[in-house]
Amino acid sequence: MGERKTNFVVALILLGLTACGVLFVTNLKKAPIPESKLLDFPMVVGLWKGKALPMDEQVYKILGTDKVLLREYVDPQNDKVWLAIVYGEQNRQSFHPPEYCYLGGGNVELLDKGRVAVRLNEGESLNVNKLLFQMGKRKQLVLYWFTAGDKMTDNYYKQQVYFVLDEIRYRKSRGTLIRVSTTVVNDDTKAAIERSERFIREIFILLPPYL
Repeated sequence: MGERKTNFVVALILLGLTACGVLFVTNLKKAPIPESKLLDFPMVVGLWKGKALPMDEQVYKILGTDKVLLREYVDPQNDKVWLAIVYGEQNRQSFHPPEYCYLGGGNVELLDKGRVAVRLNEGESLNVNKLLFQMGKRKQLVLYWFTAGDKMTDNYYKQQVYFVLDEIRYRKSRGTLIRVSTTVVNDDTKAAIERSERFIREIFILLPPYL
């Protein structure tokens, strides 16, 4: 089944689960969600040192949340990556594929789109989405994935299904969009992917308590 058909089927399932959720959850007491510690995520991750980047107030309004982490991390070789994490509770407008934001900014061309399996250790990998953009005279690589509760997925529609299941079972839902981006230097996309994967391996173990 093609990706478009798969997403359509998942969307139908989402609608059905949403209807069930409304029937079962409307009059039930909401269970509390632990306070998010996202903004306390470490500035030092392995050999990477981070700094916070400014956020425009309009971005918070568009996303419907003030829990947004945006940082630049640099390693001793002066390799740079940018980490963006958007956290939301029961507000699905906070999450959408990042290509919409990039392409809506103007003077940006999407060159490639696909998926990458990031090797975390000998027996575990993380499937993420890959985007390659031409932004003026430079290229930028973006790897991103979603979380819903304690689940991770590279599929936006699956995240939405997980949200509905959480609402049915736990009364409340929470999730994130996690994005790692870097500049493609000397047109070497492979090196940009390896740099991003190296950073993802460092943050992966640290992330759960902060999401």
